[in-house]
Amino acid sequence: MKLIITFLLISTLSFAQSVEALKSESKKMYDASYNMDFEKVLDYTYPKIFDIVSKDVLLQGMDQAFQNDVLRIRLVFPEPKFSYSELKKIEDRTFCVIRYNSAMRIIFEEPLSAEQITEMTNSFNENMKNKKVTFEKSRNGFYVEGEEIMIAVADELTNSEWKFINYDSNQSRIFQMIFNESIKKELGLN
Repeated sequence: MKLIITFLLISTLSFAQSVEALKSESKKMYDASYNMDFEKVLDYTYPKIFDIVSKDVLLQGMDQAFQNDVLRIRLVFPEPKFSYSELKKIEDRTFCVIRYNSAMRIIFEEPLSAEQITEMTNSFNENMKNKKVTFEKSRNGFYVEGEEIMIAVADELTNSEWKFINYDSNQSRIFQMIFNESIKKELGLN
């Protein structure tokens, strides 16, 4: 009986530590994104992504996307509210689906014409189907708000530490290049 109680206590403590570590690491990942510390973002990124795109290319792409001669992108919410799915063990990996409300501003350096605003609004609405897109004339930019999904993964490759991959059902190609369709279904992703 003592052995069973000890096992249950150890299992419960391990699970609680894993969930607490997950919450801490997901917050650090978001903070690095919010602060545009892209090197740190890559430290929290699931390493299989680098088999598809190198760290250097990703870093350069993030730097270029968030601030260039044409536009600036800034996350708006410094403290989003995360919701965590149950932890799921699938194929020797532990997964958690993290959902949170996020908003960003895409601010253009040069004034946009009415035609450009219409074209960009249509493009954003087409490519960001689950987001609310609003043009803010006073900022010469767009406010984009909606739910974001981040997948946490802990496995042998990550030394059982939590690493993350962003998931967008409209652009799930990278996720599908790393994980199979059955994982996507088991995690309840569309």
